[in-house]
Amino acid sequence: MVQIQLKKEFYLLNLCLFISIAGFAQDSTKVNPVLTDRFIIGGGIFYPAKDFKIGLNGTSENEVIDFNKVFTRGDKKMTPLFYAQWRFWEKWILQAEYFKVKNESGNELEEDLAWRDVIFKEGTYAKSGVALETYRIFLGRQIVGGPKYEIGAGLGLHSLIYQSYIEGEIKVEENTEFRRETADFNAPLPDIGIWAIYAPHPKWSFDARLDWFYISIDEYSGGLWDIAPSVTYQAFKNFGATLSYHYFNVDLEVDKKRVNGNFDLTFQGPSLSVFGNF
Repeated sequence: MVQIQLKKEFYLLNLCLFISIAGFAQDSTKVNPVLTDRFIIGGGIFYPAKDFKIGLNGTSENEVIDFNKVFTRGDKKMTPLFYAQWRFWEKWILQAEYFKVKNESGNELEEDLAWRDVIFKEGTYAKSGVALETYRIFLGRQIVGGPKYEIGAGLGLHSLIYQSYIEGEIKVEENTEFRRETADFNAPLPDIGIWAIYAPHPKWSFDARLDWFYISIDEYSGGLWDIAPSVTYQAFKNFGATLSYHYFNVDLEVDKKRVNGNFDLTFQGPSLSVFGNF
């Protein structure tokens, strides 16, 4: 009797295993909606580390200031991230993305600090702030693709709105006075981009994108890197979540009437977002 019971349990276990494998195999033949849905709209949080190296025209001949060394490194703060995608004519996509990163910090200056044509005095307290608002638009086309993968390329535009300041006591002959010096610019920067998606299962997909440029145009010259690998889980038919790592670097020489100098800005860190797709 025991032997018969064990055989029944063995057959039942094998039947359950077979049904599970068959179900997974049948499910895995479905196409992940990330490869087919026309619209994806999402938002989340970006948690970046920030590095700023900035040099402006002035008494120090564009001496580059490493803000993370001169000033106390600002705390990491979460910033909102928004994106959208439209897939049309089967193989074309139009993407948009937005985020804004800010950093404020201060410190007692260990030595004189030249910023433009003023000198912030050694031993006094100075405060700095940097903000970069980024709009990204990208138009691309699938190069190769199948039920579980896609590789494509295209052209894009990063529109950067940059703002920075230093405030504190500056030297004025034998005395000091409080001053706030700013440096702001807007830069529309074209780029080329590639992306790849691998979706082995209708609920899981892995993708990566890279945008890059190195160009001299009007008042701007330099380069940009925007890299974002990610993993996506399609929790329900029209809802999912994405975990990404973003690396964004722009190294620009700006030659404008009000701003002249070099700006090397880096933001990198994880992001978590949710999206709706249909």
